[in-house]
Amino acid sequence: MTERYLSVTEVALELGVVPGTVKGYITRGTFPEPDVFIGDIRGWALPTITEYKATRNPAKVKAGRRTSDE
Repeated sequence: MTERYLSVTEVALELGVVPGTVKGYITRGTFPEPDVFIGDIRGWALPTITEYKATRNPAKVKAGRRTSDE
């Protein structure tokens, strides 16, 4: 069976953000490492993103801006 991995765009849809936000998380090192690389394309397994969603704190981010406690 073929494994299915999510692209940055698909991850953004799962998280309810735009792809640029996911790229920012990656750049800052606050996002999980990809589960796979195909050439220079990153891919994440759905369980990786599900776990990330369960452990992140979206209350600290409002409309793309940090709150004062960060």
